[in-house]
Amino acid sequence: DKGNLTAVREILTETSAASRSSLKESRELLSELCTIQYDNLSDRLAMLFDAFQKGHQLKIQNSLKDVPEYSQEQMTEIVRIVVEALNNVEKHTDAKEVIIRSDIKDAMFVLQIIDFGAGFSLEKPNLKGHYGMQGMQERAISLGGTLDVTSVVNEGTTVTLKIPTVRKETL
Repeated sequence: DKGNLTAVREILTETSAASRSSLKESRELLSELCTIQYDNLSDRLAMLFDAFQKGHQLKIQNSLKDVPEYSQEQMTEIVRIVVEALNNVEKHTDAKEVIIRSDIKDAMFVLQIIDFGAGFSLEKPNLKGHYGMQGMQERAISLGGTLDVTSVVNEGTTVTLKIPTVRKETL
């Protein structure tokens, strides 16, 4: 209010540094969670959702059902896809809530991460320098499945992972 631009710059620099540090710590925590061993995917994802909600201003509505039994390797890849999708919601949208739901259709496990945030144009995605989506696609393929993204500007984005329900001990 007093026109002290030096003080404003200092505050913005400190705030930006604190935000970057917090984001880095959250990513490290989420990355560590990917390696924790659980007997089933539902428990592993529930812990991830809880940790993510505590570290971010994002509510996760967990509507998982019919979750197959997967190997530790499969679960790790699935969790990494979900982590990247949640990080994308946090970084690129103004969404306050995410719905995560699942179902089984035709021997395929269908997992969806849905947000009602900013969305983006699929015709002109701004993905230069962003490799998260590519990594999610590669992980889906390694699981024998597909990853589809639908998005509408100002309406939100849905990430849909479809993988076989078959447990594989090695990928």
